[in-house]
Amino acid sequence: MSIIFHIDLDSFFVSAERLKDPSLKGKCVAVGGAGGRGVISSCSYEARRFGVRSAMPTAQALRLCPKLILRESDFAFYEELSRKMFALFEEFTPISEAASIDEGYMDMTGTEKLWGTPPEAAALLRARILSVTQLTASIGIASNRLVAKIASDYCKPNNLYWVKPGEEAAFLAPLEIKRLPGCGEVTQKWLNSEGIFKIEQLQRLSLSALEREFGKFGHYLHESAWGRGSTAFHEDSKSRTISRERTFELDTGEEKKLKQCLWEMAAELGRNLREEGEYAKVVRLKLRYPPFETLTRQRVLEVPTQRDSYIYKMLETLFDENWRHGQCLRLIGAGCVLNEGAIQLGLFDNPDEELKQDKIDELKDLLCKKYGEKALKTGRDF
Repeated sequence: MSIIFHIDLDSFFVSAERLKDPSLKGKCVAVGGAGGRGVISSCSYEARRFGVRSAMPTAQALRLCPKLILRESDFAFYEELSRKMFALFEEFTPISEAASIDEGYMDMTGTEKLWGTPPEAAALLRARILSVTQLTASIGIASNRLVAKIASDYCKPNNLYWVKPGEEAAFLAPLEIKRLPGCGEVTQKWLNSEGIFKIEQLQRLSLSALEREFGKFGHYLHESAWGRGSTAFHEDSKSRTISRERTFELDTGEEKKLKQCLWEMAAELGRNLREEGEYAKVVRLKLRYPPFETLTRQRVLEVPTQRDSYIYKMLETLFDENWRHGQCLRLIGAGCVLNEGAIQLGLFDNPDEELKQDKIDELKDLLCKKYGEKALKTGRDF
């Protein structure tokens, strides 16, 4: 029987901000964008008591909780903490997988002689995460990924819960159907209309009835309700990414402004790559038209890079090829998929020129780190 851990950092962005500013502890805090288009990314448990939730418009959150303290996202800091957590996974097992910046899975099957029972191993891991990152984590333990994820959410914050093999269906039975991953508002509405509010009621519904209403998704609902899920770990999902986004106060179709945002994000991505000694192998562009039509495009680089100008060149090319000229955008985003393995110069690249550019980037990063991001600007910034 497999032993799967799902690890989830508690209120990650808010907890990270509290590390920088301990005075925020115990207060209603949220991380997200300000202004009319701002959205809450994460909020403290104190704020949740007022009804504040992730993905909620900031304006609505402030109405619900007037004393809410809002902080802007600091993704470079969050990614640093995230890397520390995922590095710890490798101390416990060779098989792990990142699900997002603040959560992941570990296959702990067969590690009992090393770390003890599943709860003992989870307690050790939580203690290590706290020691290294000063952050608390909740861990769900089960025989498959689905139940492990539900268990980590069930025991939040700062706890662990073990669903023993054979007890999956009994554990899920009293929970609300919204606890099942993928059971969104439309699905909940139909199930509620059939008098189904708890998972135990869903367990009594036949597979044929669910497939008749939802097709293949009905099979997933049936299996999930009985606590049957995957134990597979996917190598592809281990590809690490970094990204940046800008949501505009007012939709804009001004090309210079949009490309200026792309340059600023390319510079941030390049600086982050150089700080971590990483290289981008794929560049991604994200465009969101009003109200929420989203387009994403990506391009594999001929040579992996950590250079702002090269990242921007690829982003600009993707933008020119895919932007509906003159049409307003609500959001623009840029990202990179990180390279794995050695980096080699092209056959006709000039090593001296590359070394010169590396030194320029190194000096620029040093000045910005010492005197602030606006300490040094290039012509492209203007």
